[in-house]
Amino acid sequence: MPQAALGFTGYGEGGALAMPHVEHLLTRTYGAWDAVTAAQDAGLPFRTVLARDIRDVRRIVGSRYNQGLLDLIQYYRTNFPQLLAK
Repeated sequence: MPQAALGFTGYGEGGALAMPHVEHLLTRTYGAWDAVTAAQDAGLPFRTVLARDIRDVRRIVGSRYNQGLLDLIQYYRTNFPQLLAK
């Protein structure tokens, strides 16, 4: 998160949230929605795109992955602090 296609980090360096496939199917970046979402998010700041992805996860599963989302944010704070700068 966010999807690698946006190029915020090198491929394989971006953070991720592990979730069952059945839940991943419902996300805004899965399958055919991948290209649509990438086009909509192109040019937006990292923080905006990450916030959209977090809201999307919470829309699907509520607060179930709050700790994982906090860990994801901390990963970016530690490894890519410039992406979270306002």
